Amino acid sequence: MSLERTRATYRAAVGAKLNRTVLQPDHLEDRDTPSAFYDLHTAASTSDGFVGFGDLPSINSSGTVAFVGYTDTNSDGRRESGLWTYAPGALRPTNVNPTFSSTESRDFGREVSINDSGTLVARDQYSTQFFVLLEAQSAG
Repeated sequence: MSLERTRATYRAAVGAKLNRTVLQPDHLEDRDTPSAFYDLHTAASTSDGFVGFGDLPSINSSGTVAFVGYTDTNSDGRRESGLWTYAPGALRPTNVNPTFSSTESRDFGREVSINDSGTLVARDQYSTQFFVLLEAQSAG
């Protein structure tokens, strides 16, 4: 058998095999409530004045979410970094450190941790200096 005939036979066999396989998507159930055990709430959004978020939030056993949020309070195009919490049932997130959050030269990085006592731990950079910031909150 010649090489060209072998190639043609192979292409025909593969083409026939591929043409027989037709994928049909399955309809998934509605995903409004992905779990019967959890309630989902929006903790923060751009409608709350945020222009960005850190990508490593934290949640404690009572459902309080801690996150790094970026705002542009000065409307100068430079974002300010702050630590925020959202407790279940709250209408809006709470700025944990409003004095520091308005300083453009201060940055809290991308992540924050919260324990069950409500204490937050985050990296705190001011200009060229780095610190570990502990913010004690009421239990929540």
